[in-house]
Amino acid sequence: MKVNSIEEQFVFKVSTIVVFALYFLILLGSLNATVSSFVVIGLIALFLVFGITNIGLIVYLFKGANLNKLQLTILFLILLLAVICVLSILNNSYQLKDLINTVQMVACLNMILYLNLIKLDYSDLRPINMLVIFFTMCQFFIFILEGAPQLFSSIYNNSNLIGPYMFYTSFFLICGMKFSKYKILYFVMLAISFILILASDTRSILLSIVATFLVYIFWKFIVKSRFVAMAFFLVLITTSIAFIYIYPLLPTFQFYLPLENWVLAHTGKSIMSGRNELWIPLTEFISQKPLLGYGPGTLAQGLYLHNQSPHNLYLNILMQIGYLGLILILIIFLLIWLSMTRYKNHFLVRLSASFFVGIIVHQSFETTLFQNQLSIGLLQIFIIGVGFSMATHMNQNEKHE
Repeated sequence: MKVNSIEEQFVFKVSTIVVFALYFLILLGSLNATVSSFVVIGLIALFLVFGITNIGLIVYLFKGANLNKLQLTILFLILLLAVICVLSILNNSYQLKDLINTVQMVACLNMILYLNLIKLDYSDLRPINMLVIFFTMCQFFIFILEGAPQLFSSIYNNSNLIGPYMFYTSFFLICGMKFSKYKILYFVMLAISFILILASDTRSILLSIVATFLVYIFWKFIVKSRFVAMAFFLVLITTSIAFIYIYPLLPTFQFYLPLENWVLAHTGKSIMSGRNELWIPLTEFISQKPLLGYGPGTLAQGLYLHNQSPHNLYLNILMQIGYLGLILILIIFLLIWLSMTRYKNHFLVRLSASFFVGIIVHQSFETTLFQNQLSIGLLQIFIIGVGFSMATHMNQNEKHE
């Protein structure tokens, strides 16, 4: 009994150190989005995150980890996704970028699976709160020193980055406000984080916040039954895909002009962000290679004259690896979602699942999850992995009882 107690404490300490180190490296990886000599440090940090999680996953598998059916299914789907990427490459001309993007996508999904294999609880995550407070205060001091500017970008090369950094790190501030004795500290940090989000003027993150909040509020209804939870997710994904085709057509609807005038008057911005000019020609290209796409390394600017990415994860995946690749990824997301919605009263799982929906909404306007700005993507992956881990191990505990 004494030996088992020692072993449990050792595992606990190792898991705490591992997740703390991973999160520290992810935050350090944000330096990759700067225009300074620190870019190299950020890039190395991101490589280390992938190295630790993917080597860790391989070690788990070779040690004969007893995977449950869900974990085995997701592992199989990840391997199948890799096969789809290879088939897409063979169906098109090979470039080094094809290999890089394939590895990144698989590595991100492997990271979710790796975190899922670690038995996590809030005590493992608590030290991360200090990292997030330090990170938030650093950004706020820069904001004050710069004179509280509009379109605040901090040390990064784009104001659209600080919004996601602040929102996805706020996951741990919310946890701290829930469980810590020092609730006022975390409340102040959350307020600062929200001020910085507003200062960055990142509309996609504001929509993500609204989606996250609504899911958290209506959680008990959403998870009322497995059917309702599945239906909700399928509607969410269907809406996200349909948005690609409907959004560019908005100016053709009668309600558009009054709504456009109202939005311009209250926000100073147009509803149409220019994405319609990117999405319409790209959907036409996708229709020519719908199953396997143009290769995982394909950039949108290689297909048409614009020099920007599509700013939509689902459209980007369709372009690169077609409907076969997108369907596999969405099935993985669905399995993770269903796993988390089993636990109606667990705060951290509920919060993680709410952020998961916010991430899905955010990816209708960005491609951060697997490719562009991976430091944001890994923050998102971490949140998904934490909730998935807790849901999985609670399920295993129930079976053993």
